[in-house]
Amino acid sequence: MKNLIHKLGKWLGNALGIMKQSIERFPLTLLMTSVLVMLLIISVHANHPDDYQNYLMVFALAMPFSAILKLCYEKTVRLNLGIQVILTVGFLVSYYLVIPEFKPDFFWSQYFVLLTLLYAVFFLVPYFPKREGLSLALVERAGKFFLTALYAFVLYLGLNAVFFSIESLFELHFPSELPADLFFCVSGFFGVPYFLGSLPEAQHQEKPEAFSKIFKTLLLYILVPIQSIYTLILYAYFVRLLVLQTLPEGLIGNLVLWYALLSFLTLFSVKDLRNEVPWLNSYMKIFSVAMVVPMVMLAIAMGIRIHYYGLTMARYLSVVAMIYLVMAYVLLPIKKRDVSIPLYIVAICMLTVSFFGMFSWNKVVLKEQMGRLENHLIEAGYTLNEKAWVTPDVVSDEQQELISSSLNYLVNHYEVDEIALLPEGFDLEHADQYLGFELKNQYSRYENQNYFNKSFVEDQNTPIEVRDVDYVVMINRYDTVSYNLYEDHVVLEKTDPSGKTAPSGKGDSVARMKLTVDGFLAGELDVDALARKAYEENESSQTLEFATSSGAIITLTFDFIEIAGTTKHTGEFDRIDYYQCWLKVSKK
Repeated sequence: MKNLIHKLGKWLGNALGIMKQSIERFPLTLLMTSVLVMLLIISVHANHPDDYQNYLMVFALAMPFSAILKLCYEKTVRLNLGIQVILTVGFLVSYYLVIPEFKPDFFWSQYFVLLTLLYAVFFLVPYFPKREGLSLALVERAGKFFLTALYAFVLYLGLNAVFFSIESLFELHFPSELPADLFFCVSGFFGVPYFLGSLPEAQHQEKPEAFSKIFKTLLLYILVPIQSIYTLILYAYFVRLLVLQTLPEGLIGNLVLWYALLSFLTLFSVKDLRNEVPWLNSYMKIFSVAMVVPMVMLAIAMGIRIHYYGLTMARYLSVVAMIYLVMAYVLLPIKKRDVSIPLYIVAICMLTVSFFGMFSWNKVVLKEQMGRLENHLIEAGYTLNEKAWVTPDVVSDEQQELISSSLNYLVNHYEVDEIALLPEGFDLEHADQYLGFELKNQYSRYENQNYFNKSFVEDQNTPIEVRDVDYVVMINRYDTVSYNLYEDHVVLEKTDPSGKTAPSGKGDSVARMKLTVDGFLAGELDVDALARKAYEENESSQTLEFATSSGAIITLTFDFIEIAGTTKHTGEFDRIDYYQCWLKVSKK
């Protein structure tokens, strides 16, 4: 027991020493981390967590950015703390100002890629431009990261157990957000400083002398044999293609791509062990040559998919990864020079080009898909102009399929005003007016990047207030409802746009309701409009009052539980697709 306490105390003292060193070395980075943790905790407890989203984004970026500046100072002694603060604050403000109000999927992909690039540069700085040992150092950093994550996880479980015991034994009630608070605190106040404190200073980060036995066993004696066996399987598949005289397509592209990427990462990690492991140098040369056939199959499979279906984000990034892997497998066997840094920098550059600038996948895919649609339309006999399209007399079923496929992809992945090919005022729901036929295989905008969903009530079992209420019913946008209230003198029902009672099964397209008292129309209401108002004002309860001929006032209160719909690329509201609410009716 004493020995255990001694070891625990020794580890605790060592951990505190590491964290003290981290605070002294990265004060600005840890300040950014602390602010991020506090913002995360505040947002978890806030009624409107989205209000803190932009602040969270910039401080998450400021963490690696400030750490990069510190490493640059350690290497060059040119960026003192004052300059680091100025540059970090400037970066925070600059990025905050360019965050759009509405954030489409492409913006989020750019954000997470930027975050990844900053961390990639952080690990590169100590070894740039010519210091050897980057690949071994990255493996060493990975080991320290997983060790830090393990310590943080155990600490998190221990703290949860402590608070659970206190809550149970002393009959206390801690906030339901406590586990999330503990997670953020352990990650930010322990995990980040412990990891940073374990890293040597930039000027002292030489090539690691030893390689972790765990990683050495995992990489050399588990992953290398597995990838070798997989290579034989791919060659067997290649022989099958030759025998059957068919081309590779379908699943083979994904299989080869992931296999090639993981194999590259494995060889990149162990390439500095070639002096220590005699057979490794020969293996890397043979494996690089053996990758020719799988890479050719990958190129053919990707070419077939792009030829028939066009570019998408996944196919664009697959082509970029394929180009990089070809170059990597050519350079990996080189032993005279360390190619780790060139390969690392090229990866950073290719990732940057793929998500930012005029050659980003978003712009390239848009241009390619528009070109495909234009070709399909011209081949079908359409005359295209900005005002309207002149349709041919007959469009074959095959041409209709091709046009529908291209148009559906474009409109459901881009805003109409981004697609320069489309005529003014184009609307996908009325595409037949422009095309002369109804679109085929049209899929819902629920899958579109601009789809939103808002739940006003976290626990739908929460009791609702029914004081002074005569009737309470739950309705949604798909229901066709009709209620006879107050001894059949009051009728509340869903109607179609002409005012007629909504037919059964058509509730998904009917958003209007009408109130009839003693056979006379007392009022009409648009529930979609109420749902939209509730969404925009962040107020779940919407109330309307209607006066009857007898002088009575009928009050309808819609307490929305959930609202779903779509917005335009600019963030402007488009339409309501679904709602669910309690409808309360009272009469005075």
